[in-house]
Amino acid sequence: MTEILFPSLRRCLLKVAEPTTKLLGKTVIPHRFALRDEEAAAACKLAEPGDIFTTRIDYAASNLVIPGFWKHAAMVVKGDRVVEAVGSGVRVVWLHDFIVAHDHALLLKSRFASPQEGVLAANFAVTLVGKPYDFLVEFSNDRKTNAAFYCSEIPWWCYDQVLKAEGKISPFTPRETLGMQTVTPQDYANATDKWQVKYMFSGK
Repeated sequence: MTEILFPSLRRCLLKVAEPTTKLLGKTVIPHRFALRDEEAAAACKLAEPGDIFTTRIDYAASNLVIPGFWKHAAMVVKGDRVVEAVGSGVRVVWLHDFIVAHDHALLLKSRFASPQEGVLAANFAVTLVGKPYDFLVEFSNDRKTNAAFYCSEIPWWCYDQVLKAEGKISPFTPRETLGMQTVTPQDYANATDKWQVKYMFSGK
């Protein structure tokens, strides 16, 4: 019974909160972002396809509702581009522009996948560009029915799909929140046995 009740209740609450969630996602107190061109240049040299960035904007209103220090996640698809999910949907952006729009950034590399699998995961992320943002923060393991994505869902989903295609099981598994699988940007930083820190950029 709880397997049905909790996801339904969670979905209803998030649906009601969706207008507020959209507003919070757009609200940032004007300030000078701490990361600069030097950090962006270093990121472009270090980042490889399949790597993940977790980031933070210090004065974003959404910080109030997203747990942990790290509030956003994106996946490197080329050395100079990332795929991310924002309120307007899944998009690809230049890595330089992505970095300088944040105050802190953590670059992570998978410990459980080969470089070739990282490239495949990055290529899979590109196929998600144009998909809508998932304001209900939920996903299905069925590739055909997972039609919307939130930011930290993308890296997990892409690696999971690539490893499944090879007959493997991803060791990086999502948590369960009120009967639904979820993954947060902080989960990537916390899972040090699954993700290796390549570099941390901080304007502080």
